[in-house]
Amino acid sequence: MHLKLKEMKELYERGKTLYEVGEILNIPWQTIHWNLKKSGFKFRHSGSDWIKQPNPAKGKHWPLEMRERIANKLRKSINEKKARPDGYFVTNVMMTSYKYHRFVMEKHIGRKLKPEEVVHHIDENKANNDISNLMLLPNNSAHLRLHWQLKKAKLGKK
Repeated sequence: MHLKLKEMKELYERGKTLYEVGEILNIPWQTIHWNLKKSGFKFRHSGSDWIKQPNPAKGKHWPLEMRERIANKLRKSINEKKARPDGYFVTNVMMTSYKYHRFVMEKHIGRKLKPEEVVHHIDENKANNDISNLMLLPNNSAHLRLHWQLKKAKLGKK
C-alpha cells in the first residue's frame, strides 16, 4: 500500500480530485481519503471541491464506465441468483444501491428515472426483469392504485 499511498499523494498534489485519483488508481475515493488522512496528509481545503464526485441524484450522470460497472455487477448478481430476501436483484456501487428493474427501465427509456417514479412488474414476479414485463408509473400513488384495481378485478372474477 506504500507505493499506492505515494501515487495517491503525487496525483492529489498535482491538482487531481480524490474522485479522479480513485478513477486513475481504480480505488474508491473514500479509501484514498481515509489512507491520506491516516498518514497525516493535509488536504487542499475542506469544501466539496476536493472530491468532485458526479452525483446522479442531482441530475448529473455517472460516467459511462461507472454505468457499465453497475450493469456488470447487476448481471453477476442475477447469474449467481443472488436476490435480496424481498425478491429484488440489487447491487451496491460506491455506497449506492441499484435495483436491476430500475436499471433496465432507465436503459429502455434512455434517461435516469426520477426518484418518485416506480417500475411495476406486470406479472408480479420480481425476478422477471424483461422490459415487456415492466411498466413505468409516475409515482407510488399510481402504483398502489394499480395494485388496488388488480386486486378488485381478481375478486370480481371469483
